[in-house]
Amino acid sequence: MSTRDDLSAEQRAMLANLAGTGVPASSALLLQLAEAVRDRREHEHEPWEDIYCANLTSWLGERMAPVLRRLVEAEAEAERLRAERDRYRIAWRGARTRALATAGAADRAVARREMSQRVADELFEQVLTTQVQLTELRAELAARPSPAELLCDAADTIDGNSSLSAAVHATAELRRMAGGATTGKKDTQQGESAPGFFRPGRTYCDGNGYTAPELTTIFCVEHVTRHPERDTLRAIGWSRTGEPNGRWHGDFRDEHEWNGWIELSDADGGDCR
Repeated sequence: MSTRDDLSAEQRAMLANLAGTGVPASSALLLQLAEAVRDRREHEHEPWEDIYCANLTSWLGERMAPVLRRLVEAEAEAERLRAERDRYRIAWRGARTRALATAGAADRAVARREMSQRVADELFEQVLTTQVQLTELRAELAARPSPAELLCDAADTIDGNSSLSAAVHATAELRRMAGGATTGKKDTQQGESAPGFFRPGRTYCDGNGYTAPELTTIFCVEHVTRHPERDTLRAIGWSRTGEPNGRWHGDFRDEHEWNGWIELSDADGGDCR
């Protein structure tokens, strides 16, 4: 058990008042006082009147006021630090209590974090593997003919083979007839209008006056049919570029491709029948 007798606030105020005003003792003065105490304790005491001790005692007593003022300041600072220490102790105890109360949750969180890290590592490896595969696939696709080249080749094949072209259109017509028989809905055949969609016998353009002819597509619609299951519209006909010498090839456009097409007037070749 500590035997420290700390000064109360009232005692510190009384001590400061008794010591008076002035500068607290410096560190050098404290060292001098300590040396004087040592000299008084260790010198050879006379059996009669000890003048040396009396002089040291007088010298020490004359310098007690600044020592007391320093003592008062030290006691006040110690009191402030003890109050701050108590506040920290209370806060620490509260934090410790909360930590103990949530120890189980913390352990579970650590386990979840470790599991998440493992999953993240596995996903990262999968991403790297996928990236390598994509790179290889891009290289392989780059070596293959482009879709435009394949479509051009197919169009040339259809244009050069009348029986194949006829087969394409016959297949589209059979699908239209099958869809009409299955769904029981009115089909949009040649000559009938399809509101908000391509019309049979009309020609359309996907460009404007500022689009280069080679980048423009001219689409001549022969007939419009519906998908037998999805019930979506499909326009079937012929397409070519906007160049004067562009070659026609079999083509079709579904309902979701309608936006952006402009119907040509009769003067511009809008009637393709």
